[in-house]
Amino acid sequence: MTKHGFTLVLGGDIELTLCAAGCDDGSPGMSQGIVSVDFHREGESLQSAIRAAIADVNAAGASLIEWKFTPTLRHQRADRNGRTTL
Repeated sequence: MTKHGFTLVLGGDIELTLCAAGCDDGSPGMSQGIVSVDFHREGESLQSAIRAAIADVNAAGASLIEWKFTPTLRHQRADRNGRTTL
């Protein structure tokens, strides 16, 4: 399976319940009062990895506000001048 990187922005109170709910492949953080979790989750597709992470986040009692795709080196390429682009 391929490992996909993405971020879920959450609402609601979350603590260590994320790990207990299956989010042990995510790194929670907070910036300006907004809680997010950066995931590197394996899945058959990006969509299936995101759906599984959302289900785990919901099981922890948090609510999803939005998700963001995190490009990895596998998804990047260099242009003719050597600059990295998506």
